[in-house]
Amino acid sequence: MGSVGQLYKHIGKRVEEFRLRKKLTQARLAEIVSLSRTSITNIENGRQKLLVHTLWDIAKALGAAPKDFFPQSASELTGSVPARMKGRLSPKEATWFQSIVAPGGKNANS
Repeated sequence: MGSVGQLYKHIGKRVEEFRLRKKLTQARLAEIVSLSRTSITNIENGRQKLLVHTLWDIAKALGAAPKDFFPQSASELTGSVPARMKGRLSPKEATWFQSIVAPGGKNANS
């Protein structure tokens, strides 16, 4: 599995951790964010990609910030996500992504 897949697995694990801390079932979280329980299961297992607004809704429902679901650094993932994604993203998008996953990035406290 490539680095992008590892990113989604990491995000999914974090969603599950926050959901369990809030003592919510997958079904209840799904209801809150207008998704199916199967979608929540697939997100938590890294099998379903998320749209930004969906991640935002999940974060809000779990009392978290969207950045809480991302790795603190690319080294938390297998491979180098920023390096591999830079080829797929515009320079502006790549810079934004790096600021999110890099510790102390300009958006780290947003």
